[in-house]
Amino acid sequence: MRPVPVIIKTALIFYLVYAVLISAVTLWPGHFRPAFTLRESTQTSVVKDGNRDLSIRQAQYKKAWQQILVDEGYIPQAVFKSRIEKLNEQRAGLDKVQWIDTESIILLPMAVTQNHLIRLTSKWQELTQTSGFEVKSASWGITKGQLWVKLSSTVQVKLNKHSVNLPLEQLTMIQPVKRLRGNIPGLVPAFPPRPEPAKVKEEAEAEAKPKPKAPEIHGSQPLGMPETKKTNPIKPVFIKKKARVAIIIDDVGYVTGPTDAMLKVSAPLTFSVLPFGPYSQKYAAAAKERGFEIMLHLPLEPLNPKVNPGPGVIKRSFTEEEVDEELGKDLEQVPEAIGVNNHEGSAGTSDDRLMGILMAALKKRQMFFVDSMTVASSVALKYARLNNLPSAKRKIFIDNQTDLASKKQALRELIKIALRDGTAIAIGHVRDNTAQAITEMLPEFVKAGIEVVPVSQLVK
Repeated sequence: MRPVPVIIKTALIFYLVYAVLISAVTLWPGHFRPAFTLRESTQTSVVKDGNRDLSIRQAQYKKAWQQILVDEGYIPQAVFKSRIEKLNEQRAGLDKVQWIDTESIILLPMAVTQNHLIRLTSKWQELTQTSGFEVKSASWGITKGQLWVKLSSTVQVKLNKHSVNLPLEQLTMIQPVKRLRGNIPGLVPAFPPRPEPAKVKEEAEAEAKPKPKAPEIHGSQPLGMPETKKTNPIKPVFIKKKARVAIIIDDVGYVTGPTDAMLKVSAPLTFSVLPFGPYSQKYAAAAKERGFEIMLHLPLEPLNPKVNPGPGVIKRSFTEEEVDEELGKDLEQVPEAIGVNNHEGSAGTSDDRLMGILMAALKKRQMFFVDSMTVASSVALKYARLNNLPSAKRKIFIDNQTDLASKKQALRELIKIALRDGTAIAIGHVRDNTAQAITEMLPEFVKAGIEVVPVSQLVK
């Protein structure tokens, strides 16, 4: 028998080792671990390629809610006035979640009292919470004799190592009610008390009993009452809500003259202070004493690598821990800050992963965020909303042009936007003539009925 050549032996050993490695990787327990986890049991959702599909779990929730309507004596097909379902998908890196965003209107038949709607609202809230979802809001009102309740729910998931809140359902239930009883402001508490069925029956029977007739009184007026003249009903007066604007002053901390001029402006400006500037702490303290609101002007990575945002910059390459650490250091430099807007950041605000991490870090610190909109592709507001972080975006820059006339014209554009939309946010900088432009335009704001407010009043 001829000996096996060395090259064949080597090849056999190589393929044997390769097969062992492939088997080990395939059978390793962590290989089947989903990319992120939810608070619900994995039995109520479907895992596909390491990603979670919430639509199956929502279908079970929908079926349970329809059964509740049936148990309460309603036919779901008859009471649903409209129902819109939209399949959504959210990605972050390799992680993905799919869910259905639902908007429904239910029109219920006439009821004797509000107890029917209270009981149905209570059951919706219980079902939402026992299904692992969260009740986001519950409000009520009365319109033309119809009682309505508006409810909304969300679900929190971990996507690419950070938590996001996904909108699930917006439900409006409407029911004509013969009479309202009890304390109306407490109509939709966190868990409305369930009225006893016997009590509801008694109320219905009392309503059905014939009422004694009032004695007939002949003549145009009841006895003992003076004759009154008919008057036209008083028409309600609707007062238009005042438009509001906020003016943020960026780049505070590196120059003195224009900043001193800003401190003299007789309007509640918002100072956005750069970290590590030679005058950052001085002017943050002075502005707070003046009654101005303070923000951190957070340096973020720009698209142009030649542009230097300054010290304290957060980059796309940072890990979640590095983002949180750098943000903490920057905030230590401006301890008066209650919110954040971005300095530069055309690359940073366009990055899904970074914005998800940053907004979660700001939410943890109970702050707000204003997108300076240095680039149209910014996704900052998207991730602020997903994290339920109060936020807004800049509508106009005051001083893109250096001359006084152009700055005043930009402020006139701000007035137009505020009158059209109700609110608007402008950003200026500590530059020559900017404080003068704001001061000279304040009478025009007053004339237009526009109020200048701190920016925290416009975030939502």
